[in-house]
Amino acid sequence: MKGRDVGVNAMKYMKTRDATSVAEDLKVEATRERTVIARECVREILMCPVLSRRWIDLTDTLEQLARLAMLEAYAPRVKKEGEDKTKVLGRLDGGGTLWDQDMTEDAIRLMMEENRVNVSLRMLNDYKVWQYANWERLDDAVLNTAKENGGLEGHRVVDPHALVQSLLSKVNTFEESVGALLWKCLVHVEAMQLVDLPLLIRHCSMVLKQVDEKGIDEREARRQESLVIHYFHCIMKHSEKLNTREVLELMQDS
Repeated sequence: MKGRDVGVNAMKYMKTRDATSVAEDLKVEATRERTVIARECVREILMCPVLSRRWIDLTDTLEQLARLAMLEAYAPRVKKEGEDKTKVLGRLDGGGTLWDQDMTEDAIRLMMEENRVNVSLRMLNDYKVWQYANWERLDDAVLNTAKENGGLEGHRVVDPHALVQSLLSKVNTFEESVGALLWKCLVHVEAMQLVDLPLLIRHCSMVLKQVDEKGIDEREARRQESLVIHYFHCIMKHSEKLNTREVLELMQDS
């Protein structure tokens, strides 16, 4: 009986081991697929005029990238082959960098490696400058700007009202997607050391001033009127690793 029990237990162990191995393999494959998609999305992030054809198309890419970044935040960690977790200096252990932390953030890592953090910031700032300049007539502005910048190229206008609503949806998606990606980047000191800090501080200052002047509701969690508070928090959090004097001078000037 003892021999039979040993055999049964061995079979159970092998089945459990096989199931665990398959699960880990699936996690690894899913991570690789997300990384490939993220890299393709990141490389499409290039400067272009607000509501140009490329800008409108880029909005879908940015939305996909933002979703990937969010998915990675909740995805189970994949243990690397031969890795001793007790020796990993990940962020959850209070050390390490974006490249060796205890969670996978390939979308954010690729944005830094491909130098897309500043591009994203500049495009976001350009958009908010444009939006505030046209705040009182935004419906007309989205249509006129899209016409001027070639955003309607190859598009036959049948229902102007429906087109305006579609364009408004695009600009909102752009702001929410880029804003979220930028926030997830700035959480990391590596991004803060690379970002155009004067522009970031000017951008935050501009948005907060417009909130006051225009009476904008800052409770919209995914809009810049809310997110710039988180950007400021990131600046303060990493200020000791930045040029603190420069940060204070920039904030005073803004």
